[in-house]
Amino acid sequence: MSGAGWFMKKTGPRKKCDKAASIPISGFCPGISSFGLTVAMLSACSNGSRLIYIPDPRAGDPPLTEVLKTVQKYKPTIIPTVPTIFVAFTNHPHIDQYDLTSLMGCFSGGAPLPPEVCK
Repeated sequence: MSGAGWFMKKTGPRKKCDKAASIPISGFCPGISSFGLTVAMLSACSNGSRLIYIPDPRAGDPPLTEVLKTVQKYKPTIIPTVPTIFVAFTNHPHIDQYDLTSLMGCFSGGAPLPPEVCK
């Protein structure tokens, strides 16, 4: 069974939520990865949310700068991504220069997320 078939079997058909379109979701992992496909892309599609997709989160100098610019510009509320991206967020030398206040939730998968990064 395909990833999309499994997802629909587990979640069932959903009606578009009126508030869902106003909940932008950012996807910062390659769409060819299972986490990038099932969590970032399909979760946005399943409830009609807007997907802000960044195929190469390492872009920018220093790396991840383009992601921070995108978060500031498009103001996503949810970020599903892999722990490596969250570690890079916390270690970015200019993170204080970006407005990340739109973020209400972040969730991680693909590997364990270190507790110190969650703080």
